[in-house]
Amino acid sequence: YGKLHAPYIIFAVGPSYHKTDSDNIKIRKDLKLRSAYQESLKRAKEHKLEAVGFSLISAGHRSGGDLNRTLRIAVEEISRFQGYKELKQITICAFTKKESIILEENIRELGVDA
Repeated sequence: YGKLHAPYIIFAVGPSYHKTDSDNIKIRKDLKLRSAYQESLKRAKEHKLEAVGFSLISAGHRSGGDLNRTLRIAVEEISRFQGYKELKQITICAFTKKESIILEENIRELGVDA
Protein backbone atom coordinates (compact mmCIF):
# COMPACT_ATOMS: atom_id res chain seq x y z
CA TYR A 1 0.00 0.00 0.00
CA GLY A 2 1.83 3.02 -1.29
CA LYS A 3 4.72 4.35 0.74
CA LEU A 4 3.82 2.19 3.72
CA HIS A 5 5.12 -0.91 1.95
CA ALA A 6 2.58 -2.93 3.92
CA PRO A 7 0.77 -5.94 2.50
CA TYR A 8 -2.31 -5.20 4.63
CA ILE A 9 -4.01 -2.14 6.01
CA ILE A 10 -6.58 -2.63 8.78
CA PHE A 11 -8.71 0.49 8.88
CA ALA A 12 -10.32 1.12 12.25
CA VAL A 13 -12.72 3.91 13.10
CA GLY A 14 -13.37 4.93 16.67
CA PRO A 15 -16.07 7.12 18.17
CA SER A 16 -15.97 10.89 18.30
CA TYR A 17 -15.97 12.18 21.86
CA HIS A 18 -16.83 15.71 20.72
CA LYS A 19 -19.58 17.21 22.90
CA THR A 20 -19.89 14.10 25.06
CA ASP A 21 -21.12 15.29 28.43
CA SER A 22 -22.90 12.38 30.05
CA ASP A 23 -20.89 9.65 31.76
CA ASN A 24 -23.25 7.06 30.29
CA ILE A 25 -22.47 8.20 26.74
CA LYS A 26 -18.73 8.30 27.50
CA ILE A 27 -18.88 4.71 28.74
CA ARG A 28 -20.66 3.58 25.55
CA LYS A 29 -18.08 5.39 23.42
CA ASP A 30 -15.28 3.82 25.46
CA LEU A 31 -16.73 0.39 24.66
CA LYS A 32 -16.76 1.24 20.94
CA LEU A 33 -13.15 2.41 21.12
CA ARG A 34 -12.11 -0.76 22.94
CA SER A 35 -13.89 -2.78 20.26
CA ALA A 36 -12.01 -0.93 17.48
CA TYR A 37 -8.68 -2.06 18.97
CA GLN A 38 -9.92 -5.59 19.73
CA GLU A 39 -11.35 -6.13 16.24
CA SER A 40 -8.22 -4.75 14.56
CA LEU A 41 -6.07 -7.18 16.51
CA LYS A 42 -8.43 -10.04 15.61
CA ARG A 43 -8.04 -9.17 11.91
CA ALA A 44 -4.26 -9.15 12.32
CA LYS A 45 -4.43 -12.58 13.92
CA GLU A 46 -6.66 -13.93 11.11
CA HIS A 47 -3.99 -12.91 8.61
CA LYS A 48 -1.11 -14.04 10.88
CA LEU A 49 0.57 -10.66 10.60
CA GLU A 50 4.02 -10.39 12.15
CA ALA A 51 3.72 -6.70 12.98
CA VAL A 52 0.85 -4.31 13.66
CA GLY A 53 1.03 -0.53 13.88
CA PHE A 54 -1.65 1.70 15.35
CA SER A 55 -2.16 5.37 14.84
CA LEU A 56 -4.13 6.48 17.86
CA ILE A 57 -7.83 5.84 17.30
CA SER A 58 -10.16 8.64 18.50
CA ALA A 59 -7.22 10.64 19.85
CA GLY A 60 -7.07 13.42 17.25
CA HIS A 61 -8.11 16.99 17.81
CA ARG A 62 -11.32 16.38 15.87
CA SER A 63 -12.52 13.64 18.20
CA GLY A 64 -12.78 16.17 21.04
CA GLY A 65 -12.14 13.58 23.72
CA ASP A 66 -10.00 13.34 26.81
CA LEU A 67 -6.62 12.42 25.35
CA ASN A 68 -5.53 10.57 28.49
CA ARG A 69 -8.75 8.53 28.44
CA THR A 70 -8.43 7.48 24.79
CA LEU A 71 -4.71 6.67 25.06
CA ARG A 72 -5.22 4.68 28.26
CA ILE A 73 -7.85 2.58 26.46
CA ALA A 74 -5.37 1.99 23.62
CA VAL A 75 -2.68 0.77 26.02
CA GLU A 76 -5.14 -1.36 28.01
CA GLU A 77 -6.62 -3.12 24.98
CA ILE A 78 -3.32 -3.72 23.22
CA SER A 79 -1.73 -5.06 26.39
CA ARG A 80 -4.71 -7.36 27.08
CA PHE A 81 -4.42 -8.95 23.67
CA GLN A 82 -3.15 -12.52 24.00
CA GLY A 83 -1.17 -12.45 20.79
CA TYR A 84 -0.33 -15.41 18.58
CA LYS A 85 2.75 -17.28 17.43
CA GLU A 86 3.50 -15.13 14.36
CA LEU A 87 3.10 -11.73 16.07
CA LYS A 88 6.49 -10.16 16.77
CA GLN A 89 5.69 -6.48 17.26
CA ILE A 90 2.91 -4.00 18.00
CA THR A 91 3.73 -0.35 17.50
CA ILE A 92 1.71 2.61 18.73
CA CYS A 93 2.39 5.81 16.78
CA ALA A 94 2.17 9.10 18.63
CA PHE A 95 2.14 12.18 16.41
CA THR A 96 2.71 14.88 19.02
CA LYS A 97 5.01 15.24 22.02
CA LYS A 98 1.91 15.47 24.24
CA GLU A 99 0.58 12.13 22.91
CA SER A 100 3.98 10.54 23.43
CA ILE A 101 4.21 11.72 27.03
CA ILE A 102 0.68 10.55 27.86
CA LEU A 103 1.31 7.18 26.20
CA GLU A 104 4.51 6.68 28.18
CA GLU A 105 2.72 7.64 31.42
CA ASN A 106 -0.05 5.12 30.77
CA ILE A 107 2.40 2.38 29.83
CA ARG A 108 4.32 2.99 33.05
CA GLU A 109 1.16 3.23 35.24
CA LEU A 110 -0.26 0.02 33.79
CA GLY A 111 3.05 -1.81 34.15
CA VAL A 112 3.19 -2.76 30.48
CA ASP A 113 6.48 -3.92 28.96
CA ALA A 114 7.30 -1.53 26.14
